[in-house]
Amino acid sequence: HAAAPAFASRRGARFLAEQVAAVSRAPAGAPSYALVDELLTERPLVVPAHAAVDEVARQMTAHDQQCAVVGLEAGRFALVTDEILRRKVVATGREPAAIRAEDVMEESPTPATLGDSAAETLVRLIETRADVLPVTDAAGELRGLIRPRDFAVSATATSVSLHEQLRRATTPDELRRAGRKIPATIAELLASGLSSGKAIAFYSALIDTTIRRALDLIVIGSHGLDPTRFTWLVLGSNGRREAVLSSDVDSAAVLDDDLTDDEITGYIAGFADVDTLMREAGLGDDADGATAGHRPFARRRSTWRAASAAWAAAPMLGKGNGAMMTSLLADGRVIHGTREDTLSELHAVRQHPGALRVMLELTLGPRPRHPRVLDVLTRRADTYDVKHHAILPVVNMARWAALLAGSDELSTTARLAAAGGTTMLSTEHAERLQEVFAVLQRIRLRYQILQVEAGQRPSDVLTVDQVSPIDRSVITEAVREVVATQRRMANVASWVEPEGWVAGEQPAGQPTDQP
Repeated sequence: HAAAPAFASRRGARFLAEQVAAVSRAPAGAPSYALVDELLTERPLVVPAHAAVDEVARQMTAHDQQCAVVGLEAGRFALVTDEILRRKVVATGREPAAIRAEDVMEESPTPATLGDSAAETLVRLIETRADVLPVTDAAGELRGLIRPRDFAVSATATSVSLHEQLRRATTPDELRRAGRKIPATIAELLASGLSSGKAIAFYSALIDTTIRRALDLIVIGSHGLDPTRFTWLVLGSNGRREAVLSSDVDSAAVLDDDLTDDEITGYIAGFADVDTLMREAGLGDDADGATAGHRPFARRRSTWRAASAAWAAAPMLGKGNGAMMTSLLADGRVIHGTREDTLSELHAVRQHPGALRVMLELTLGPRPRHPRVLDVLTRRADTYDVKHHAILPVVNMARWAALLAGSDELSTTARLAAAGGTTMLSTEHAERLQEVFAVLQRIRLRYQILQVEAGQRPSDVLTVDQVSPIDRSVITEAVREVVATQRRMANVASWVEPEGWVAGEQPAGQPTDQP
């Protein structure tokens, strides 16, 4: 108890987290095959960009490789794989001797680096949907390639197995059963030393995989609908890749303009079955939520465009429905279909100063209050909702600031980084909110894992008895930072016209941090 105040401050909490992380990385406590270095089993085949494709294929066969690497500038790499050769050469009937590697190669995702944890590298593979990932040393030199199969000897093997079960499920029942294993897998990853931020990103990646397979099995399979006639967006926390075990799986569908009303009704019925499967798999629990199985969230492309423009111009349309829909769609991320400028009118909100001000007022409205939090933490209340009282205000401020700054970033921390340094959000406040968000998400996920292990449904509502004294202090400190930033943004808005909100970091001569 005497030491608790020392760790309740932002610096103290960061010091404690760094010490715990250092212990988790120590060789004595690390599980076998915990680093990507230990998973490399073969030397990569490297070919020049000008090599003829038939020669590349011969070398791949001779070295028993399914992939060849082409080095690009600045530590970047491109790949020529068996699948690429089949798709771009064999299937097109082109003459291999007349084609160069540079004509068919595809750039790989950002490489992993020696020293990276196996768990984090696996998350990157699954997030990027890559079959192979280059691994470099600190100088950017290629040291090897890694594939999902290489993780079989790692503590992350269960994660690889579950991802494959989701991706290859042959029936909706198989997919439901696999989906119910996801919380336990996330708990195992945390136990193996994966950071909470990476575990949350991995959870979102598994949800994406589940949705894609559900679309294949239900919308395309059971309902026999054309997969090229719609685009599927994940919204909300999953769109931001910040979903936790209690999060709903929000979604929207953008349908082709030439579909008839009856055809759209058929698609919505298929989407509703996908929603049902996700709930039955334990992923989301809101049958009346913002999902593509409800007509307001499944519209023709032209209808979405018109509605987005209307919401930007009139955010209070339908008692604030315009602002709510703009916020939801601002978090949208395409996981099926083609990415087009379907919702480009969202950024038109920056052209409406009045709309920006209304959205700011709505963003700053639900403030976390010290008395309410202190009531909980001093046992004058029984529960504390960490999402609504602490996390959502940060998410809302980051989203609004990113729209203001014209940033396309989706994650809360990336949005804060992109908007930091503007008049409305100073660099210092942006950095503080990034720390606050990471700490609160870590606490949130940790207690939800405990709820699952106790056989309870994961929830953002914590009982006072569950929250440790240090966590109570950390939450209180975090809320103070959120309130201070909200107060500053409100004061800037009262002194500066909307046209000046994205210029300089500080409106000269005007008070910003005083109530």
